[in-house]
Amino acid sequence: MSQATGGSTELAATKPPPICRDVSMPPSISRLRRHANRDQNGCCFYCGEPLWEPTEEADAEFARRIGLTRRQARRMLCTAEHLHPRCDGGRDTPTNIVAACLTCNRRRHAQPCPPDWKAYRRRVRSRLALGKWHASGRLSCRDAHTADEHYDAAK
Repeated sequence: MSQATGGSTELAATKPPPICRDVSMPPSISRLRRHANRDQNGCCFYCGEPLWEPTEEADAEFARRIGLTRRQARRMLCTAEHLHPRCDGGRDTPTNIVAACLTCNRRRHAQPCPPDWKAYRRRVRSRLALGKWHASGRLSCRDAHTADEHYDAAK
């Protein structure tokens, strides 16, 4: 086997698992995500849109139930969002993990230096008010941010 082949195998082995698969997420983080989703009444911590758990229902069923296409529903997949990122020393604890839709989670961490979660949430909410966010408040949950006080007090 050539060194180049060995190197590519190593790279393939270290490639991070996809963000949207529950099976690729450690059980402890999956448990914290489900707990956060329940505490947040099934709504994204940032945009307040409804979320779906990959273990509860398929994206097609979720899409049909709330009137979205499957592509639109995919954006609403529930992910575990670390308020204080692990790369900055954040831990896998109930006060550091919230449930966020795939879109909000990816947009926050697409930046070289992710913004503070409070600043990011303010930005998302202001963009929602202008109709310039992925769902623009069309599907907002009632009492979407009931967990705010818990996270605000923890930080």
